[in-house]
Amino acid sequence: SNKRELSIALKPSITRIIWPRAGNSFIAEFGTPSNPSWSYYDSAKAAYIDIPSQVYSLDWMPNGDKIIFVWVDANGKATLNISNPDTTEYQQLTDLYEPDNVISISPDGANILFHRTQTTDITKNTINMVSIDGKVFTSIAKDGYNTGMLWSPDSKKFLFTKRDSGTQRFGLWVADISTGEIRNLGVFTSTAKVVWSKDGATVYAGVPTTGVAGQGLTQDSIQKITVSSGQTQEFSPGLPVDIQDMFLSSDESILFF
Repeated sequence: SNKRELSIALKPSITRIIWPRAGNSFIAEFGTPSNPSWSYYDSAKAAYIDIPSQVYSLDWMPNGDKIIFVWVDANGKATLNISNPDTTEYQQLTDLYEPDNVISISPDGANILFHRTQTTDITKNTINMVSIDGKVFTSIAKDGYNTGMLWSPDSKKFLFTKRDSGTQRFGLWVADISTGEIRNLGVFTSTAKVVWSKDGATVYAGVPTTGVAGQGLTQDSIQKITVSSGQTQEFSPGLPVDIQDMFLSSDESILFF
């Protein structure tokens, strides 16, 4: 209900919109996941502002008035920074180990997950975490090749995918940042096909029955996973679908994808 059209200036070749948790402005992404670029759309001015090409990765702070971004200079040195959404009035938080890190900020704004994207070693890729002040670093998922970080709403856990050393398929795992516990949820899918429940107790996942997640089109079933026990309940969508961009209605009675 209440469908309405938004009067937003046209800009070609947008591949993804990154919304903050608050406010009406957003960041538009262009290009490919391995070579993205961004523009900030200022809703008050109804105008796009291109973000400098030195930005390698970015994410919104929860209040929607700041972003955190990875800046890579001409010498390949990477820094983690906080700024206005157009990168003005930036403040450096810390240096980073490598120039090819993608980031994900916890919903409470207290921590930032990051991992490399261009490593050629397919046997190891650590997911690390740094506090928002840039002072405390922790390695979370150390073993195996790990990617695709998705925070729980309470900021206590996150989902990620780990490559199976035998099949080379990516399985869904969960990590608890307070205890350090990491568990396999027992399904092969990607975090692009997953959504958390509001209380962080349940995960809904599109799980390929045909094809491999992240490698072209798939045909998926829907699985409801209880995070604490790993218990699953499977639903059929009723027709062949490749499930992505999942979200729940406000009362969690309807699943959209």
